Amino acid sequence: MPSPLPPTLPPSPPASRSASPVPGPSVQSAKRKSEITLDIDRSKRSRTESIVSTHRVPQPSPIHHLPRSELAEDGEVAEEPSLVSHPAQSRATTIHIPSDPSANSFVPIRRPKRGHQHTMQLIPTLHEKYHQAGRKLKYSGDARFWSTYPPSHKEYRPIPNAPPPNSLYHIHGGMVAKLELMEALVMFVYSSWCKEYGRGAIYPDSWLSMEGFIKWCKAKWKPEEGSSDAEKAFHGLIHMFHAFIHARIVTHSHRKLRSDLERITEGTYQAVNAAITDAASHGSSSLGVKSQSTPPMLPSPASIGATNSANSTPTNRDGTPISSEIRSASTSSSSAINVPPPSSLSSPSGPSIPLPLLPPEYRTGIPPPHVTAAANSVSASFNLNQLATVNEVSFSLSVAISEMQTAQTHLNFSIMARHFPRTFARMVHSTLKSTEEHEVDFEDDDGELFWPGQSITGDGLGWLCYMGEAMVQEFGKQFDYKGLKGVVPKPDQYDPRLRLSSSGIAGQR
Repeated sequence: MPSPLPPTLPPSPPASRSASPVPGPSVQSAKRKSEITLDIDRSKRSRTESIVSTHRVPQPSPIHHLPRSELAEDGEVAEEPSLVSHPAQSRATTIHIPSDPSANSFVPIRRPKRGHQHTMQLIPTLHEKYHQAGRKLKYSGDARFWSTYPPSHKEYRPIPNAPPPNSLYHIHGGMVAKLELMEALVMFVYSSWCKEYGRGAIYPDSWLSMEGFIKWCKAKWKPEEGSSDAEKAFHGLIHMFHAFIHARIVTHSHRKLRSDLERITEGTYQAVNAAITDAASHGSSSLGVKSQSTPPMLPSPASIGATNSANSTPTNRDGTPISSEIRSASTSSSSAINVPPPSSLSSPSGPSIPLPLLPPEYRTGIPPPHVTAAANSVSASFNLNQLATVNEVSFSLSVAISEMQTAQTHLNFSIMARHFPRTFARMVHSTLKSTEEHEVDFEDDDGELFWPGQSITGDGLGWLCYMGEAMVQEFGKQFDYKGLKGVVPKPDQYDPRLRLSSSGIAGQR
């Protein structure tokens, strides 16, 4: 026989109840009930009991923990204790915070305004200073680039006083060379901008002379597989320089071309008006004769009484009878008298005329054929200089549009905030205006900057130079980039013999 049941088991349920107990209240409702009961009890307690209860240790609220067997996102076991995250927090987008904490809280220094007059006195020296600095950086970037080839390569060219093998300049020689070329472009552009700012003029030929070097920099900074977004930003910066340069040329050429176009347009308008007036005076008599003739496709007055009369031949505007073939075709189809064949719709008067060139009375609706024909007899011509200016505007505008489309893909506020936070902070926390490019010191690493703005205005190249220099310095810190202090000197600068000979030649010049 089986062993008897232990006495600790609960008694069997009554026979009137079902085998499965009725589910009790949920945990949430039970908790709510307990809270209500607790509030009622507290109100009924005496003052002494409430004072005593204040000395009791409060029970901590329950904390839900993830089981240790549940895996984290990276495949490792989550450490205990781990709080259960809210669903909305788990779906939130991850924010990439820059690694440099000082850049996140950086606020640029507000320098005292120097004024336009003070800057105008420095402009001549700034133009020459940064042009020479750009030449040094360009030479150093090219020389350093050739030295990065293996010694067995045919393009390998060693540099004097090469950096130690364990230095960052040697390990990242290719990147340092690219930074030197980038900074050289910035200084060349800034030098030309200073020249134009000081003279209040624009020199397109000076800008166009940079096309070869811009193309060279594009090739060196062209994104490759594995290029970071920060490196692509410099590629976008070069395209932005190119777009701003050609937009500046468009603005200058447009101002020069606008007066010529207005003069040519006014002369053409007068010629069109004269041609229309002359055509109207010559054709008034013939138009009067034609207006008295019988309308087309209408029967003659003599045929009104008899439908089958021989006098019912339709006539044209000039009174000539329509052939029997056309007449039979028109009577055989009910729609033939409404719309003529498409071939007969071609206008012999020529293409349509732009409305601003027509007299005001012909600018609404379709002008008469004789007006269109008379206006098409007038032509306008450009001289060679005007034609060259039109081509210059068209070419530079197309280049500016194309370059800006590429630039904004790789260089924008989002890229600046993530990879150049210090430069970004100097722009977004700035109190400078778009017209205060002259207030910034090119070599100031802590002052305010300004986003270059819209290239179509023809301005903003100064702001673009300041931003480009700040980007080079901020990105180059990881490579211990020294700028002009670390350039490869030219041969006449490191060889005493060449220096003496070159100084003698310079004295003869």
